[in-house]
Amino acid sequence: SVADSYPLWFAETLEQLRLLLKQAALLLVTTQESINDIADHCGYQGFSTFYRVFKRHYGMAPGQFRAGGTAKQHNAQE
Repeated sequence: SVADSYPLWFAETLEQLRLLLKQAALLLVTTQESINDIADHCGYQGFSTFYRVFKRHYGMAPGQFRAGGTAKQHNAQE
């Protein structure tokens, strides 16, 4: 597997992805920037990939997160 062959690279990549999702979550609750623009800003080539990854990580869609999003909710999901 990739993780076995390149453990440090894999761990760093996962950490980068986690930080990008955290940044996206923060942008969702602190700006009015469109979800598409936030996805693009965080390096996602398409909304569908961002949506799927965000929902898997936070347990809700980006729009749902924004609608009910607070700093407290964001911190609880880390």
